[in-house]
Amino acid sequence: MTVSLSLRDRPSIPEATRERVKKVATEMGYRPKALLGAMLADVRRGGSESTVFAWIDILGPSQFHAPWFRGYLEGATAKAEELGIRLDVFSLRERMRTRRLGHILKARGILGVIVGPGGGRQHLNMEWDGFSCLAVGRSLWRPDLHRVVTDDFQNMGIALRQMVHQGYRRIGLYLSPFVDRETQFNYSSRFLKFQETLPKYRQVPILYEHRIPGQTHDPYFQQWLHRWKPDALLCHTKECEAWLQEGGLEVPGDIGLAHLMLSEHVADWSGIDQAHYHLGEMAIIRLLSLVSARDTGIPATPTSISSQGKWVISRTLGRKHPASKSSPEVKPRKKAAPRSR
Repeated sequence: MTVSLSLRDRPSIPEATRERVKKVATEMGYRPKALLGAMLADVRRGGSESTVFAWIDILGPSQFHAPWFRGYLEGATAKAEELGIRLDVFSLRERMRTRRLGHILKARGILGVIVGPGGGRQHLNMEWDGFSCLAVGRSLWRPDLHRVVTDDFQNMGIALRQMVHQGYRRIGLYLSPFVDRETQFNYSSRFLKFQETLPKYRQVPILYEHRIPGQTHDPYFQQWLHRWKPDALLCHTKECEAWLQEGGLEVPGDIGLAHLMLSEHVADWSGIDQAHYHLGEMAIIRLLSLVSARDTGIPATPTSISSQGKWVISRTLGRKHPASKSSPEVKPRKKAAPRSR
């Protein structure tokens, strides 16, 4: 135990002892890559060293158990258990001061810290030195840590390709400015790039959400729908299906519908499964590599690992025919040949 703790620079071991152990280990050819095995051995022996990693929950009470966030933590917990690591959750919802949290983590001998996803741009003023740390998602604005994230740019591309393959020709996008900003504009930029490849008569402008908190309807949705007549719609809110029905359109008979972030609320929709469970597993694996490399504190050069989602086809998309109630195939007029004199 003393050897392992010394190699990991644990302050509970006198500095002279740590230096002596590291010197002998170097002479024996012991390299940092072997530290991971020593760390896991400590974990499996239990005791105070069994709590190796911490998950910091920065969500509010109503969001913590939401299906679109829960998968991250479930995946991380399962992977940690598989490796013999205990993952403790520390919730800032309980008004725990971040400075106090840093002291608690150090007192418990925690080596690695994962900052879970949250809404908005989050800031954590905590002492990061001594911890290997990373963030899940892009919500943590400061500090800028290593990350595991969904590849939103690729996910949008997957959705568009699959919908075109299904036969849809005028695909619209309903998007919240908040969601677009949270994904660093990957959704809108990929969609607009796709639009550039289309002839003008197939292009549909993005409808950005105009609802204010508490509103159940978007005042611009029906106007946009009837003005542009998309034959399929990509969105991130379950209310879109009801709005389409209010506009006289049936899904998928009159218009196709796909969700960018599938969850339990839209389990029978077509769309992108962002594989949050897998991202949670990736977070543990990535954190293990940081601990093994002794990569601690706020990184000078943060790195991100992204994972693309999986396309799911279900009841809200069907095989599309050229013309429909929602979107007649409008083609540009041919220019008349000049008359000869």
